[in-house]
Formats: sequence, C-alpha cells, structure tokens
Amino acid sequence: MYLGSGKVLAPVFFLVFASILLGLLTAQPPTSSPLSKPEALAPIELPWAPFVEPAPALLPVSTLLSGTPRNEKSARLEELSNDKSQSPRTRGLAAFALGVHQLERKRIAPAVESFRRPEIDATELDGFALFYVARELETSKPGEALTALAALEASHPDFPLADEARLRYARILKATGEREEAIRKLEPVTQSADDAARGDALDELSKLFIALGRHQDAVDVLETLYYELPRHKRAKNGGRRLTGLRSKLPEVEPARYYELGMKRAGILMEQGRYGDAYDGYASLLQRYRKVADVDLVRLRMAVSQYRRRRLSASVANFKRVTNDELAPEALYYRAQVARRLRRRETQLARVSELETRFPRSKWTAAALMRLADHHASNDEPDEALARFNQVIKQFPQGEHTVDARWHVHWRAYRGGRFGEAGRGFEETARERPRARELARLLYWAGRAYQQAGELERADALYRQVMLGYQNSYYGRRALEHLSEMQGGRSSIATIEEARKGIDLSGAMSVQRVERQQRIAELLAVGLPKRALEDAEAAVDGERPERDDAAFLMMAAWIHTSEGRPLQTIITIREAFPFHVSATGDLLPRGVWELFYPLPYREHVEHYAKARGLDPFLVAALIRQESTFNPRVRSRAGARGLMQLIPATGRQVARQEGRRYSARELYNPEINIRYGTRYLKDVLARFDGRVDYALASYNAGPHRVKRWTGMDMSIDPEVFIEEIPFDETRRYVKLVLRNQMLYRRLYGGAEVAAAAAP
Repeated sequence: MYLGSGKVLAPVFFLVFASILLGLLTAQPPTSSPLSKPEALAPIELPWAPFVEPAPALLPVSTLLSGTPRNEKSARLEELSNDKSQSPRTRGLAAFALGVHQLERKRIAPAVESFRRPEIDATELDGFALFYVARELETSKPGEALTALAALEASHPDFPLADEARLRYARILKATGEREEAIRKLEPVTQSADDAARGDALDELSKLFIALGRHQDAVDVLETLYYELPRHKRAKNGGRRLTGLRSKLPEVEPARYYELGMKRAGILMEQGRYGDAYDGYASLLQRYRKVADVDLVRLRMAVSQYRRRRLSASVANFKRVTNDELAPEALYYRAQVARRLRRRETQLARVSELETRFPRSKWTAAALMRLADHHASNDEPDEALARFNQVIKQFPQGEHTVDARWHVHWRAYRGGRFGEAGRGFEETARERPRARELARLLYWAGRAYQQAGELERADALYRQVMLGYQNSYYGRRALEHLSEMQGGRSSIATIEEARKGIDLSGAMSVQRVERQQRIAELLAVGLPKRALEDAEAAVDGERPERDDAAFLMMAAWIHTSEGRPLQTIITIREAFPFHVSATGDLLPRGVWELFYPLPYREHVEHYAKARGLDPFLVAALIRQESTFNPRVRSRAGARGLMQLIPATGRQVARQEGRRYSARELYNPEINIRYGTRYLKDVLARFDGRVDYALASYNAGPHRVKRWTGMDMSIDPEVFIEEIPFDETRRYVKLVLRNQMLYRRLYGGAEVAAAAAP
C-alpha cells in the first residue's frame, strides 16, 4: 500500500487503521519479539540528500560562496563562470550566483547581464533568471521585462513565484495601456491560496476596472478585498475607495451591506482580532439596525468582549439577547463569566435557567460540563459525578458525551471497580472510534482490565494502543505494562503483521526530479528563502502529487537548516500524520531526527550528567518548551531553550556564583546550565518525582503542592490524569513521550551511561 503525504494518505491510512483496531478487540495474544527502533529500519533515500551532499557540479559554487570574503566574490564568481574546465552547469550556476551577488550590492545593470548569460540555460534556474531580469527592468525597460515574463510563463508553468510574476506582468501591461490583457493576467491571482498575492491582485484589478469605467466590477473586487481579507495591507484603503465608488452606482439594499459586514467581522473573530471584530459589529448595529439581526449582533459583540477578557462589560450585551435560538449561547457565556469571576451562585442560576428553558441545547451540555469540572476542581466529586451523568443521559450523542463518560468510568477506576471501568472505557471506544481521546480510552480500558486480572483482554487492548499510538504517551505506557505482563518482553507480532505490505519508500521517492534539482541549486547559490518557496509551492497545487510528502520533507529540512525547528515539526506532521502510530516506525531515521532534533547535544549531555539528570528528559523538556529555538521569549517573559524567567535565572546564577545578565538566557549553554540546575532543584523538592517536577515546571510548585498535598504515594499515571489544568496535563504527557522517543533515537551506550537510573 502506497503511503504518500498527509493530503493523500490520511483517509486511506485511518480507514485501514480503524479496521485493524476493531479486529484487535477480539485478537488473541501473539508471540513476543523485541520492539523495533526507528534507527534499526532499512535505509530509504532521503529527499533532501542532494542538499546535504550536493552534486559535483554544485560544489564549486557553494564552496566559493561560503569561503570567500564578500569583496572578492564578484571576481571569483566571474572567473568560475568563465572557467572552461568546469561543467556547463557549474559555469551557469556561477553566472547566476554572480547576478544575485551584484543585486545585493545594488549593481543592477551588471546583474541583469549576468542573468542573461547563456550558461544559465544548463541549470534549472533559467526561470529565476528570467524573473530577476523582468523585476529589475520593470520600470526602466518595460518592453524587455515583458519579453522576459512572456518567456517565463511559456517555459515554466510550475514556477513557484508565478503569482508575483503575473502581478508584475499586469502592472507593466497597465502602464503600457494594455488594460484588458492586464486584467486577464490578474484574474488567476485573485483565486490564489496566498492571501497577500490575492489581495494585491484584487487591488490592482479594481484600479484597472475604474480606469475602464467598469465601476460595478471595481466594487465587486474591492468588496472581496475589504470583506474577505480584512487584514491585508491594502484592505483599509480599499474600503475607503469602495465607499467612494458606491456613491456612483445605484443604491443597494442595506441588507447586503449588513451581510458583508457580518462576514468581515466573523473573519476577524476567527483570526483572533477581537477588538477589531467588536468595532465591526458595533458599527453594523449603528448603521444597519433596521435590517440587522440585533440579537445576533449583540451576541457576537459580547463574545468578542468575553474573548478580550472584558467580562463584566460583556454581560450587558449577553443580557440583551432574547431570541430563543440565540439565548442558550448567551446564557452559557453568562455562566462562564460568573465562573471566571468566582460568582458561584450566579453561575448555578444561569445553568439552572439553561436546564429549564433549553434542556436539549448543546450550550446546556457545555455549561453542565463546565460546572462538573468546577465541582471536580473544588474537591466535590459527588456533585461532579452527578453532572457528568446528567450530560450522558440528556445528550447521549452530544459532543461532550465521550468526555463525560470518561469521567464516570474514571470514578469507577479510582473506586477500585476495575472490571466496570474497563468495560465502560472499552464500550465508549467501540461506540466512538473517531473520538479525539481514543488512545486514552483504549489504554485505560487495558489498565483497568489488568488491575482486574483480565490479562488477555488487557494484552489485546495494550496492543491496540501500540498499533495506533505507539509513539505517544499512551503508547509508552502500554509498552511498559506489556513488558511487565510478559516478563520484560513486549509483544509486537500483531503490529508487524498489521503493517506488513506498507511501503514508505514511495512516500520518499521524488518524481519531479527537475524541481528537486532546482531547489538544490537555489540552496547552492545562497537563496534558501527561494528554495523553501519552491518546495512549499510544489505541494500547493489543486491536486495531490505522489511525491508531495517528499517535497514537504525538503521544506522541513530547509526550515531546520535556517533555524526554524517549530516550522520543521509542523511540516513533518503535515507530511506524515500517521507518525504517532506503529507505522511511523517505518519512516527513515533521518525524518525522526528532524522531528526530534538534538542540537546543543554536548551541552545537554554535559550538564545533565553534572546534575544527575536523564539527558533525554532534558532534551524532551527543551523540545516542548522552545523546540530548540534559543531566541524564544514567551508572553510571560520566559526566555531561551528551557524557558527560564529572569528571576529564576538570577536565582540560579547566584547559586552558581556567577555574574548575571538576563540577556544570557538567550545563550544556549548558559540557558541549559541554569535550566538543568533549576530542574534538579525542582526534582529534589518533589523527592525525584518526574511527573510532579514537570507539572511544577509548567504550572508552578505551589499548584502541585496544592494538588497533591505532597503525598508521594500517588500513582504517577493517576496524578497525571487528574491534573486540573488541561495545558499542564498535556504538557506532562508530551514531555514524557518526548523522553521515550529521544531515548529510542539517541540512546547509544555513551548517552545511556549518563542517564539517571
């Protein structure tokens, strides 16, 4: 079975995966075999290999650029481009690189001549050469620029900067009076997935329509710019022009303007621009009150205030919503305002009103769940259980029902009713196989059955977790319990059988070789931004290609090489959404090393060993805190790899007897030095409990003390599941998952020796 990029793969993989899970519910325990490691897999050629070890024709140029002083580059590149002993491709790349260097030094005329050299035709960069010629001659020699753009359009349909090229083409045509042809060039860009290019095209198109006296067409495109792209740099000015144009046209029903305004404000809400959204809604209520759905506008105004934490102010608008279709949402938010302001009686009154007036509303279910969570966090388990059961009874198919059932079955587990809990978790997983928390349900079903002595059932469920979620927190836990049930050996025979025939080599193979070569050449001549644009554009087509995943991985490698590890992680997730499953182990080691990088390894290992810490735990924490970006700064002011706040840095520096500057926290070595010292102190405070220490690192030691009463006998798995803060609970699970994967990837003997027992 071919597994390509996420866009192609996801539906195929998860259909197969779901059928495997259902089949495993009745599977018999298999024989044992060691767990495979990502590094033990058969090698697959990596799509970024030509970037790591460039072809011989690329090496002279890349070596020259990296090792030559800036003031000598022009002469050396000129010499290389004329060296007949070099291959035509090398000479062409040198000529292109010379043009780029001359542009950087503002030597436009010589750069254009360099880009026009025939040697460039021996490379894959001839399209870029045409683009740069057109860009530099757009105003001074528009005729020659048009010739270059026409040649580019005819010869390079996959050019990654096609939108920008069309915009330039249109501007030149407009300047030379060919307005209709300019319109034809712009129209495809108005459908671009790139909002920046799309907005520019709409703005340019509106000016052309105005020049042609086509005012209605101009209004149409300006409405798209202003209402659908409200944050575009030209949207505000476009709105002013739109107002002027409307005065020249027959009057339009106000209802249309109201609908457009609601759309614009809704987009701003989705983009998190709550203040701008509120202003938009308020303006609509003032200008179009006669045609507006007043209750709806007031509700949206109130929600935007709530999102901006203007809680008391939001209540006034929520109270004015009387429409029965909208009132449940307003009541829900009023209950949440009361909860956040710690006005419990008011919260209970609003929830009661929802129950009475709107017993079947999804907002009632949501309010009941929030109330149940409130009871649970205030150590009122019976009240919480009653509310969870109420949600299950009133909303058996609702969006909150799985979560409610989880809490009810968890109560059974915590009460020692393991068989009941196991059946409850398992039934919920069967009935909701697409539930977001499926791994959690399957895992705890297995755990409950193990506690109840039903080991065959536990074994089958643990293997399901391993199959679907091996590289996750619950996969780690399932492996641990499988090992203890089977005398230190884990069972993966069923996993191997299930993934038999799955071939990932196709996902890594490159069909569009010329494009891959072009990306390699762009990197060789020192244009990583253009190389990234090319790789990303390769997967932005209307239809998926078999090698989309390969180009995503090229983009991921470029992100890493340019110091953007978070973008690397996001890109790999898009390419291989199945990475969390056992099938993810079939990915090459190189993918995993990009996904779980270990820069600053020497510092991590040195200071972890000095503090008696597990270096894999330190690496895991850094990945979660900063994705190994040493320049990260949080909203709270935490800085650097291990996200230390300046006060903590000062405290540790004092302990270390060092002079301190907050700027030092951006220094990777200093940050790891101080961060490991702080982590060691936190672990000591909690008697070495890693779970407590991680929760403390995220939420603060005072909260962990309150949650646990400093009881060191609490089962770590139970503590983690009962962490009241969703963010902290996820954080602890993710760091522990990271720790497992770092150990599997980098756990050589020399590192393992440094790890704490």
